[in-house]
Amino acid sequence: MLTREQAMVLIEEDNRPCYETLRWYLEIIGLDFAEVIRTVNAIPKLYPV
Repeated sequence: MLTREQAMVLIEEDNRPCYETLRWYLEIIGLDFAEVIRTVNAIPKLYPV
């Protein structure tokens, strides 16, 4: 059984963006990776980072 702390570490690792995969998907559908990342990062945050 996992402790809460162990689970939180696993969640943190699992929730990390996989930029290689994202780049691949964007290339397949014809979108520029850098432009998409800039656009997403420009969206106002709803919570403090």
